[in-house]
Amino acid sequence: AHLPITGPVGLSPEQFLEHMAVDKKVLSGKLRLVLLQGLGEAVVTSDFDAALLPQVIASCSD
Repeated sequence: AHLPITGPVGLSPEQFLEHMAVDKKVLSGKLRLVLLQGLGEAVVTSDFDAALLPQVIASCSD
């Protein structure tokens, strides 16, 4: 399908999070992520450690 597997070049993790904060998955001011539990099994959740997000985003941008 040729989908991207890295983040946009030149966008810092902080800038990426600013864009995520206005995404349609934000509910009542709380960020929700779509995470895969297995092949074809996705879950939308706000149960994650937000302090780890900048590090995870940075690792996907390298």
